[in-house]
This record gives sequence, structure tokens and C-alpha cells, in this order.
Amino acid sequence: MKTRSAEVDLTWNGAAVKSKMLGQTTEITYTDPASGEADSLDISIHDRDRQWTVAWLPLEGDTLEAAIKISNWDREGDNRTLPCGFFILDNFEFAGWPITGTISAVSVPADGAFRETERTKTWEKVTVQEIGKEIASRAGITLAWDVEGTPFTIQSIEQSSQTDCDFYMQVCESYGYAMKVYAQKSWYLTARHTRKRTRC
Repeated sequence: MKTRSAEVDLTWNGAAVKSKMLGQTTEITYTDPASGEADSLDISIHDRDRQWTVAWLPLEGDTLEAAIKISNWDREGDNRTLPCGFFILDNFEFAGWPITGTISAVSVPADGAFRETERTKTWEKVTVQEIGKEIASRAGITLAWDVEGTPFTIQSIEQSSQTDCDFYMQVCESYGYAMKVYAQKSWYLTARHTRKRTRC
């Protein structure tokens, strides 16, 4: 009987990661929070041949796609693939001898302003969906609104020296919605209603 196994397929800047590169990874961690945070991908590597610090040196803003492939999971022949999504590399570090390192990526828009630019604005007579549409448009992503019921109007809410990412997460949490940022064919920001609230 064949034993169960799991492996990760990686695509880096649109090209499949070569087996030699995968052979130097020691651990790949995919984190999928329920809501309020972006998915993340962390890759631990060894670099005894000094390839990752020279020829394969990562650059902030590189893109990665990942899929987990499992074989013979519950029974022989039970093979599945879990697409993890699309990620933007936002941090990497190398240290020690032999050299080891960690490459970290998150599923947020490539537009750095979404997470970095602090804005101050008074939003008046808007819905949570309308706020999301404007923020998503500014970041070059699409708002996927998966909420039933009639939208309610927020009379006034202040975005005070906050990034669009932090502000909209706060709005969703305050009004009982769950927010996720992920990627399929394009970027999506989704909101699902999690509890009932009194209208403003």
C-alpha cells in the first residue's frame, strides 16, 4: 500500500520553481486566517551553495503562486490539490553559516499604498459595500460582496491617519462582517456578514 504524501508546487514570477530550488527548501508554511488578515506563505531554506543569495536573490514585490498536492491521503488513489492562491513577497532574510533564510509573502495587492499610505477622510452617508468598492478600486482589486439583505447606510465614519487596509478591516469588524483578501484570476476582497447589528 502506498503511503500518504504531500508536496508543494510553487510558481515564482510566473515560472515554475525548478526542482533544484525546491530541494533547498526545508519548510513551507501556508496560513489561511478566518478573516481580518491576509493569507501568508513562509518558505524556510538552506543556501549551502549560495544560490539564493546570488543567482536566485529574491526581490520585494516578486509574485508567488502555491498549490498543495496530496497523494493517497485517506486511501490509495485519493489525490487532491489545494490552490493556496497568489502572493506578493514582502520580506526575506538570510543569516548564519551555513546560510539559512526565510522568505515571506502575503496575499495583498501589489499596490503598496493599500497597506502603507495613511489617509484621513470623513465618509458620510455610505454603505460598507460602497466604502469597500472605493478602496478596492484605488488598490486595483475587485470587491466580491457576498452578503444577503438590504444594505444599511452609515451616517458618518472617520478614517483618521489609517491605511485603507487597516481602516476597512476595522469597518468590517465593527459592523459584523468578515473580510478576506485572496486571489483567483484577479484580486478579491470579500465581506461576509457574521452577526446582526443595529443600524447607525
